[in-house]
Amino acid sequence: MPPLLPESAIIDEIIPQTPDTTLFRLLPKERVKRLHAADFSPGQFLQLSLPGAGEIPVSYCGAPGEDGCIELCIKKAGHVTEFLHSRSIGSVAGVHGAYGNGFPLGIMAGHDIVLIAGGLGIAPIRSLLMSLLTRASLYRSITLLYGARTPDQFVFRDELILWQSSTALKTLFAVDRSDGVVSSGTLSYTTGMLNMAVAELSLHEGCIAALCVPPAAYPGIITELKKQGVEDENIHLSLERRMQCGVGRCAHCAVGTMLCCQDGPVFSYAGLRGIQGAI
Repeated sequence: MPPLLPESAIIDEIIPQTPDTTLFRLLPKERVKRLHAADFSPGQFLQLSLPGAGEIPVSYCGAPGEDGCIELCIKKAGHVTEFLHSRSIGSVAGVHGAYGNGFPLGIMAGHDIVLIAGGLGIAPIRSLLMSLLTRASLYRSITLLYGARTPDQFVFRDELILWQSSTALKTLFAVDRSDGVVSSGTLSYTTGMLNMAVAELSLHEGCIAALCVPPAAYPGIITELKKQGVEDENIHLSLERRMQCGVGRCAHCAVGTMLCCQDGPVFSYAGLRGIQGAI
């Protein structure tokens, strides 16, 4: 059971990713180090508390390291995140978690795995990809599709370049518009929407898909996955962007009678099917 009250963590590194998005690496106290290493599952979130600003739910974008490091990729999008971006190395934050349901790693062995991310949705998908790559031989194949609005909006660019050249996975990166450019700093990509990229895949029976994309992109991508025979129970979606308080009080993240922060943020499409407004 994760602690209900924040534990102190120090901001150890601040790494800009785009003009408004930054990777923060936090080092927590010893008790939280052990907790995160033991209980963490890709797709889960933690509560990030900033004294004087407030508290927000944030998806993990990495996996706990040997030193207990927690990686969070955060975009300026409100009072708390603006305050966070004004902090410096050595500043103190509070963390508690991990919370929620993550991606179902236990059922993925022996299958083709397709990871699909759009915009900042790459954060929880990166966490899952890092876990998969530690045991890549367990999976028939791993494919990463990642889309951004423009080339300068790609997050984790250096890692994307490394993944693009890796023999452990296939990659396809896309931008909504690029003014005719098809590569930047050795990062290659196509122009077009993510659902168009999904349509170019050749998926095998039993393929498992994990998605975290902007809400408007889910219907088109799911339609393309289903056209290629991916079953509803094998499509897993993170709806973490809906969350606000993270503790089940505001109901901002309601999905039918469920709450993303309590029953998710990762759901199977089979579990969401028929719920109006779920995606």
